[in-house]
Amino acid sequence: MKTQIMSDVHGGTQSATGTMPSMSPTEVQGRTRPAPAMDGIVGAGDAHGGVGSDGAPSTAPHLPVGELVEVLRDQLAAHHRLLQLEMAKREAIIARDGELLKKSATEQANELHRLDLLDSRRNKLVGRIMPGQADAALAEIMESGAVTAPEKQELGRYLSALRGALFELKKLSDVNTRMLIDSRDLFKTMMLNLAGRGQGNEHKVARPVLVDANC
Repeated sequence: MKTQIMSDVHGGTQSATGTMPSMSPTEVQGRTRPAPAMDGIVGAGDAHGGVGSDGAPSTAPHLPVGELVEVLRDQLAAHHRLLQLEMAKREAIIARDGELLKKSATEQANELHRLDLLDSRRNKLVGRIMPGQADAALAEIMESGAVTAPEKQELGRYLSALRGALFELKKLSDVNTRMLIDSRDLFKTMMLNLAGRGQGNEHKVARPVLVDANC
């Protein structure tokens, strides 16, 4: 799931209280990773491998659903981090703090790069679960017979949480974009008015150009 906000790195925000996704950052970070399998031993929760009901080894291939869940958890944590950075950008825009705005935008770019890497890993895992369909959506995986009922429930939780985070991020980014444009336009107008009052209007053109270049 590619996050379509690369062009909004300098976008906007408002308070997200009461509208955050169903899974909080604390819940996301606190989830327990599956215990690694030991030689010759298969975990009880592995629904795709191990020993069959007749005591013979199962021939069903191991599907990396647990690994996919880990990637989704990391993606959700990254989206929560992006939301926090959007809120920091809002404060920077209001305070006209260029350094904080630049710092937040840089951190967002790094987080987006991390999401790109997670997307690549996610696609590879999806391709192993559903051969030939590396770009399959989570909903398609859940509808297939490749995963068990408990796995579908777990994937569904992350699907819902990711959708909520993406919606909130898009909304905050759009607000920040409008705030930044309005703030820049107001600043330019003020500087034009001030320059127009100067003796001989020497700075009538030069000052606004410098201001615009630094916004």
